[in-house]
Amino acid sequence: MGFYLQAVDKVMGSGHFLGNMLAVHQEFPAKLGERHPPCGAYQKLLPDAGFQGDQSPRNRCLGQAKVVCGAHKTSLFDNRGKQQHVIRGKTILFHKWNTPCPEMPFMYSTEIYSMVPPYAGNEKETAMETRMTPDTVNRPRTVEQVVQGTATSDGAGVKLTRVLMPHLQQRLDPFLMLDVFRSDEPGDYLAGFPDHPHRGFETVTYMLAGRMRHRDSAGHEGLLQNGDVQWMNAGRGIVHSEMPEQEDGLMEGFQLWINLPARHKMDAPGYRDIPHAAIPAYTAPEGAVVRVIAGQSNGVKGAVHRETTEPVYLDIQLPARSAFVTAIPSSHNAFVYVYRGALQVGGRLVESGRMAVLDSDAQADGVRLVAVEEPAGAILVAGKPLREPIVQYGPFVMNSREEIYQALADFREGHFS
Repeated sequence: MGFYLQAVDKVMGSGHFLGNMLAVHQEFPAKLGERHPPCGAYQKLLPDAGFQGDQSPRNRCLGQAKVVCGAHKTSLFDNRGKQQHVIRGKTILFHKWNTPCPEMPFMYSTEIYSMVPPYAGNEKETAMETRMTPDTVNRPRTVEQVVQGTATSDGAGVKLTRVLMPHLQQRLDPFLMLDVFRSDEPGDYLAGFPDHPHRGFETVTYMLAGRMRHRDSAGHEGLLQNGDVQWMNAGRGIVHSEMPEQEDGLMEGFQLWINLPARHKMDAPGYRDIPHAAIPAYTAPEGAVVRVIAGQSNGVKGAVHRETTEPVYLDIQLPARSAFVTAIPSSHNAFVYVYRGALQVGGRLVESGRMAVLDSDAQADGVRLVAVEEPAGAILVAGKPLREPIVQYGPFVMNSREEIYQALADFREGHFS
């Protein structure tokens, strides 16, 4: 038995899912060259599992893929919601959607970039795979403390874990906050984050899984999907919302706040969407797959650069029992948050859901991570401290109380963009 993977660039007609989607149809068996009734694609059966197929402009059939997780497709697809399966060595994430087409009793769909979640272990990024130049690390940093984080809620009731909290702001300057969200229970995230203001810092949202729509008072709008990053500079003030565009399935990711230097806190706000495929990535010698969101690692420059805080933001997926090293400046404050498996960080075990604050040894020149008995995933974040006063009142981060009072007045009077 098998099923079909079909890339649908544009599907016309009522009841079909619109957009650039990947659909799995319950259309089995099919003869070579047989026309697919709902979408008009020509099926092309292959003798082995694969993603090759014809190149018709509207509907590109990607061939037959063998089901390796069950004897029959009905046993593979009998539950609604997100499912993750391995097909020919590829981890593929599926979401189920209803369809009224009589020829297509059900459909599974996911964006093209969602075929391989960013934490899928040894998969390479195709669009931005970059050749690395290994860093030399003679003295890796050790772990100063391990932080578990606190369960909380924010926005209109979104459940999350706050890992970097106010008492660590001076220690991890220029970083102000790290929130981690992961749930496949819609009630934990559907309410989202309606309109709310910010001033004086940058927010970096990194989606591992899910769909989140951003809109702001400066006229920006964007959709964050699996592996995408949104980098927003709140500057002198912005009002924005972050609302889920999914009704079920897994939503997972991080939001990091990075302080702005005093001289840039009243700059005009800015916004940038960075799609999954635009983030440089490389594969390290022992197989770790590294996405360089910001800064530089092993000779690979990231998607974002900042002159003052010089942030480094890496997403690292390590195969079991593999090691990864990268240089980071000794002047930077740094931490590692483990979101899959467990890692030895500077010789200390750090389990999933924990943040390791790295020491500030002036002689240390990098970081060494080792996955233990299973694959592991982590983010490594480092930045140059501003060494300026930090005065925070909710979504406003300034350098004095007077500036906070002014921020509140400006917001009440409608002066934010």
